[in-house]
Amino acid sequence: MKTMQILVADPDDRTRHVIRSAFERHDFSVQACRTAKEAIQLLATEQFNLVIAEYRLPDMEGEEFCRLVHTQYASPLVILSNPLDERQIVNAFQQGIDDFIAKPIQLHELELRVFAILKRLQAKTNPSIVTFSAIRFPEIEINPLTKSVYVKGRFVPLTAIEFKLLLYLAEHTDRVCSREELLREVWNYRSYDDTRTVDTHIKRLRIKIGEHSPTVKKYICTVRGFGYRFDVNSEDSAFQTG
Repeated sequence: MKTMQILVADPDDRTRHVIRSAFERHDFSVQACRTAKEAIQLLATEQFNLVIAEYRLPDMEGEEFCRLVHTQYASPLVILSNPLDERQIVNAFQQGIDDFIAKPIQLHELELRVFAILKRLQAKTNPSIVTFSAIRFPEIEINPLTKSVYVKGRFVPLTAIEFKLLLYLAEHTDRVCSREELLREVWNYRSYDDTRTVDTHIKRLRIKIGEHSPTVKKYICTVRGFGYRFDVNSEDSAFQTG
């Protein structure tokens, strides 16, 4: 699956770093810049799935930047800013922004809003695959598009490797996945000497999911002597969790 591309434009170093780190944990590709000029140069040369930008960039009025991105580029636009008055917010939406978030930003809120925009964009551009954008089992939803996991409706922050591991297991519910297979397919390893890497990540994955649902935690089953299997009927005595 093609990596989602995000552009972040903000003059504040810390804001850029925090947003970049947050979405890279979801395995997004993120580019960051300080000015409107830099943002426009990047938009002219690369295709981004979404732009996140400070309304008050140092070299261009916010309203003009919003209009420019909306009229010349296809990327959805999320604006961040310290409190704006109602007129400024209305103008920003009239210029074509997709969402507005006041600073100081709450990362979880930003992630949810971005995922919602990307999901709507997918539905608009390719409605035939919307049904398959998320893998759903009782109490858990895994979304390959947004690299997000929800257990009982609550967002579970996973590292990129943890997400890939869970997704791979969930996509192969019909069979046992050996540790060697997981190292090859998830980590792209060609040497299988250290299978403990898989065990360590499985343990962390169960802990994170188990915080929201003991039931979903049991879906990740250990098949002694073989490997792991994602099994929603995990009470089967043939599979042992732990």
